[in-house]
Amino acid sequence: MEDYTNTIYDVPETVDAAMEFARGDYQTALLCGDARWSGADLKGKARQYSGNYASSRENLITRLRESGLVVAEIRDRDRHGLKIMVIAQTAQGLADALAGRSFETK
Repeated sequence: MEDYTNTIYDVPETVDAAMEFARGDYQTALLCGDARWSGADLKGKARQYSGNYASSRENLITRLRESGLVVAEIRDRDRHGLKIMVIAQTAQGLADALAGRSFETK
């Protein structure tokens, strides 16, 4: 299981598969766990365009799901409800990635 700050993957191959669908630096940062899926880390001028960033996040999730990857949004109870995306190749991979964690699925 690959565990990034804000994104969890079931196996390393899923990271490569997901990266194929990133368009631009922001979407790549989301998949690498360097940007928050909630958009809470947007600052300055980027914050003024938060609606565009939200659309970008949703478009990425749509492309991932259309490719056949399983994507789930969860909240980390231990980190004040931090929004995390779990990306897996199968539903079983998703379950395995979440096994033993205290998350609230959404």
